[in-house]
Amino acid sequence: METNRNYPLHLGVTEAGDGEDGRIKSAVGIGTLLEDGLGDTVRVSLTEDPEFEIPVAKALVDRYSAEKINLHQAIEPLQTENGKVKLSYNPYDYQRRESFSVNTIGGHNVPRVIADFSERESISPATFFPVGYNYSVPMDKWNINDVACDYVYVGNNHVDFEIPGTLGIIYNSEAWKELENPVRQYPLFCGEEFFASSKTHPELNFIAVTKEVLTPDFISKIKSLKNAVLILDSFNPYAMPELRRLFVLLAEYNVQLPVIIKRNYHAISEQDFQLGSSAEAGALLLDGLGDGLWLKQQHCTSPQVVNSTAFGILQATRTRISKTEYISCPSCGRTLFDLQETTSKIRERTEKKNVPSDNAVDELIDLIKEHGDWVEKN
Repeated sequence: METNRNYPLHLGVTEAGDGEDGRIKSAVGIGTLLEDGLGDTVRVSLTEDPEFEIPVAKALVDRYSAEKINLHQAIEPLQTENGKVKLSYNPYDYQRRESFSVNTIGGHNVPRVIADFSERESISPATFFPVGYNYSVPMDKWNINDVACDYVYVGNNHVDFEIPGTLGIIYNSEAWKELENPVRQYPLFCGEEFFASSKTHPELNFIAVTKEVLTPDFISKIKSLKNAVLILDSFNPYAMPELRRLFVLLAEYNVQLPVIIKRNYHAISEQDFQLGSSAEAGALLLDGLGDGLWLKQQHCTSPQVVNSTAFGILQATRTRISKTEYISCPSCGRTLFDLQETTSKIRERTEKKNVPSDNAVDELIDLIKEHGDWVEKN
């Protein structure tokens, strides 16, 4: 733009992989730029037949049609300095927003994932199965997988059983106050409600905020808190620019509280949910903004897909690695064998869990030797 080279811009992600991972990585790579109005053509490359790539590309582009973009609500412009926008972060060099740690949220901790079961009629141990916690009745113990969420929001529901040791439960503040022994159970307040409450948690309180709540007076009151995490929410149809503007606002006031990114989705397809949440949350996480992710779905997809998508977004943005990643070039006529089937076989044979990094090389060598392809160095 500075040199007046305003040529059309092509966006593409190669080696995206297949299935959910490939779609999320494509949305994080392409959608985050489209969110900022960058891009005139796109190419989605998956480890799948080409006809499966086109619908993903179309869905990504359709999100930014003129009809939908017109629904976007204007946000407050950023400050300028010598005619240039003044940012509190460097968009060209990743550096995570500085925050202090509150009960393992923020600071140097990996971003946390919050699952939402507030609309369930009741909560049982089986409720947590889709988000990584499987309770074994015969053994009377919890089995926890690699993509288990960190917190579950239950609203006004009551959890009357012993929860896993790695899980925290979030209640609406009034429901939390009625608990007799709230071990690893925390309240959610809505803005000013926190300061009007007669009871708060000594270690961890969640405070939901929007642009309407984040006034200079409110910000001045939260700056000194050491036991609170902000839930940054937006009801703007295109929320990413508004949420990013609020992060800049917090930086302007030097607020270092941890911040969870919250997004709400209602009655959309599973693919649109995955692509939309990846583009919106991915754009913020890639800029170093956000200490966790809370995706709320209403009548659009299963809790398991929501949880898997959240971890997939963190994986694609390299902010939290939770699973083995398989990368392969797309099968677009450049190979003479079935790449999809080969990739699937590799995944099936090598998807080992909880392999310490110190043992990773030896584990790989053992697999090569198992197939007779290892050659000793002379």
